[in-house]
Amino acid sequence: MTMYDSIRHDVEEFVNSNFPKASEDEKTRFSTTLVEEFDAVLGTLNAHTDEPQLRDALRTLKKLQEHLVFLPVDKTSHDFGFICKEKYKELLRDELQQSSTYQEVGESIDDVLERHRDFNKSHKFVHADNLPYLYGIPKLHKPEPRMRYIAGVSEKGNVEKKDEQKDRDEKGRDKKRMKTRASTTPAHQEASGLLKLVLATLRSKDANGDTSFLRRGVGR
Repeated sequence: MTMYDSIRHDVEEFVNSNFPKASEDEKTRFSTTLVEEFDAVLGTLNAHTDEPQLRDALRTLKKLQEHLVFLPVDKTSHDFGFICKEKYKELLRDELQQSSTYQEVGESIDDVLERHRDFNKSHKFVHADNLPYLYGIPKLHKPEPRMRYIAGVSEKGNVEKKDEQKDRDEKGRDKKRMKTRASTTPAHQEASGLLKLVLATLRSKDANGDTSFLRRGVGR
């Protein structure tokens, strides 16, 4: 089987499993379009490495992104998968609407950020005008593949790491090391530290056979 045949087989399998209600003609046309685009990218990358050809490859990839979302694969982040953009948005909507983890609020983004800003200021936390967002990556190592959902933070909230040694670039110059922050990051870090302290205290008391904390609670 040639690489072209392998790509066509995988694409047709993907289309059939994700668009069962589409007509055979629609499936064929969609599969053919995807296969031709992938073949163009692979042919360009394999045939030449000069800059104009790479620009052509990037343009083709951007065209693919009009219909597909490219994602790192869970547990093997050096691999990537792709999913129909509309299907991906549908999965994210279902996760937000059906999971008890999330709650809909009747506030604008600016209102939420202002509330977070006031909270951070009152607790002397460093505020970042940036909200987390939801994305998903495929868990392809599972018998029945599904998505792993993650609350990510965009580069908009990046701040320089001042407490760590800086990396060096190829010319030996210092490179800024960045950490990404959201408006909720300081509170999460504070709560995480407190929870770790409680767990460490419980483990220590358990290891020493002291169960009195079950009656009195954990002291400050």
